[in-house]
Amino acid sequence: MADNTNIIVVGNVAFTDKGAWVNGYSFEFEGETIQGYDANDIVHTANGVYASLIDGNRSEPSDTSDSWRLWLDKTAATKAKSAADDANKAANLANTAAASATAQAAEAQQQAIKETIKMITNLMNSMKWTVRQAMDALGIPEEDRYKYVDGLKQK
Repeated sequence: MADNTNIIVVGNVAFTDKGAWVNGYSFEFEGETIQGYDANDIVHTANGVYASLIDGNRSEPSDTSDSWRLWLDKTAATKAKSAADDANKAANLANTAAASATAQAAEAQQQAIKETIKMITNLMNSMKWTVRQAMDALGIPEEDRYKYVDGLKQK
């Protein structure tokens, strides 16, 4: 059977993910405290994921450092997340403002109904008119008159 697989030997390569980068990182090995990250240790920062290029690496990871290699640049993702967070905050503020405006509009409408009921009542009392005559005099459309009937019944 013919095997069409090309095998390229690159040697032994291993990486160890150490999680978030820690200033002053150290670990115990065979009873000895080792300072810094080893070569091929992987660390995470807010800006990216870096691989240590040297043993005993105590420097802060950056893409300008000779001791670190940038594996994954997260600055674009961080900026996008920040922009999304800002957009969500703006949307929440807009929703809050809209809810407040809706509540204020409803309150203003209720106040207008109360004032109109007062005018209807005043016309009925001073002119000795019926409800219909008072509403006609105020120009209240037939389709809106139901709004005032309950309020007039309570008086």
